[in-house]
Formats: sequence, C-alpha cells, structure tokens
Amino acid sequence: MTFIQAIGTVYRQDAAGYLVNESSLEKIDHPWRSLVQSLLEGCQSCVGASLHSLYLRGSIPQGKAIQGISDLDSILVWQHQSPDPAAIDHLQQQLQRQAPFCQGIEIAVIGYDALQVNRSLQTLLKIQGLCLWGQDLITTWPAVQVGPQLLIHQPHLERDLAAVQHELRQLLPSSPRFHVRMRESCRWITKRLLRTGYELVMEREQAYTRDLYPCYVGFARHYPEQAGAMYKALELAIAPSRHRAGLLLFLQQLGPYLLQQANSLH
Repeated sequence: MTFIQAIGTVYRQDAAGYLVNESSLEKIDHPWRSLVQSLLEGCQSCVGASLHSLYLRGSIPQGKAIQGISDLDSILVWQHQSPDPAAIDHLQQQLQRQAPFCQGIEIAVIGYDALQVNRSLQTLLKIQGLCLWGQDLITTWPAVQVGPQLLIHQPHLERDLAAVQHELRQLLPSSPRFHVRMRESCRWITKRLLRTGYELVMEREQAYTRDLYPCYVGFARHYPEQAGAMYKALELAIAPSRHRAGLLLFLQQLGPYLLQQANSLH
C-alpha cells in the first residue's frame, strides 16, 4: 500500500479574487538550484540566438519540490528558428542523469507566435510560472480567477485517455523500456485524472489547486461515491503501476465517469 502524505495547498487569492503567483527564484532550494542553472545553460547552448525566453513552472519555483517525487517542468520559447528536437531530448536525458533526485525532466518547446494564442499555457504560466531568462511575457497576460479559464485538462481528457490506452495496448512486454514507459504513462494520465476531477469542483470550492492531494480531497467532497477510485488515482500518480491490464481496467472505469460529469456540467 502506498503511503500518501497529506500535503499541498490551494492558490492564495488577492482581495479581488485573482490567483496569486508565488513563484520566485529565491524559493528554489538545494539541490534544485544547480539543476535549474544547468537547464538554463543547456537551453542557451542548444538554441542560441533563437531563444526568446525560458520559464520554470510547478513545484520547484514555488519552493514545494520533493526529492524523488517532483518533476522539473520548463517551457522554452523560441523565435526565428525552432530548436533541434534531438538536441532537446539529449539535454533532457543529460539533466536526468545529473539529477537522480528529480522524478522527470520536461522541456516543452513552443514558438513565440504559438504561445500568443495558447490560452491554457498562458494561464498555467500566469499562476505558477517563473521567467528564468529573456523577455518575461507573464507580465503581459491578464490575471486569472477561478472559472472556465482554468479548465486546462478537462477539455482534453477524452483525447488523453484514448492516446494513453492506445500506447499501452501497443507496448510490447519484450521492449527493454517496457516497465519504464508503463510507469511514465501511468503517472502522466493519473495526474490528469486528479486535476480533471478538481476542475469539476473548483467553482463549487471557489478555490484552485494543482497539488495532487488537495485535488483528491476537493473531488471526494463532492463525489463521495467515487472517492475510492480517485484515491487509487492518487496512489498510482505517486507510485505508478507496471501492470498494464490493471491500469487499462482502471482507466476504463474512472475515465468515462469523469467525462460524463464534465459533459453534464458544461
């Protein structure tokens, strides 16, 4: 049985009800700070003059990172010439070897023009992003309140479920990375289930969080009949399963329920 720590918070809101971005460079503690510096130097080397800006988001710039559990989530914004995907992939692998305490390294790459029309990513960066280098676009976007603007995972859940289930069915047990890819897929989709579950209730809660435990608690408060299933999603997000059949069955049960509830609300 997975031990679950009751940690995480909802976002603080200002007097007008806007979510407060509490990320800062000062909150990045050891050993994460050296990893972030390596990320910056690596991106500058890979992209050169086409690097417009680099952002960090998630638990690390908020000072909430937990060794062995937290990811490094970054967004690289380019202009003029897109970076070589192989070079970015190599950098991610290099950083992962440097930082075994980090659960995963993600360098999401997006062009400047594409970011200007990507409202979901703008929203994420507005509420939790930190500009590490370049022009800080976060200051140019409007403040965010609890409401439809924060429906980040729910609109894409059906697509995400289908993609993961297809990948799991196609994955060959003889593949040398079978168990690694199983765990990665399990962790990725169960985190989306948790956050989609909270998006269903955030307006009733009049609060917002992306932290996994508070997502579970908020959802369970309004959907007690599915509290057990969502707790299982929480366990799988923390300690991913390597058992394909069991994971597929779980997704086929909780996934359609969340989709049905989302359709009934919107």
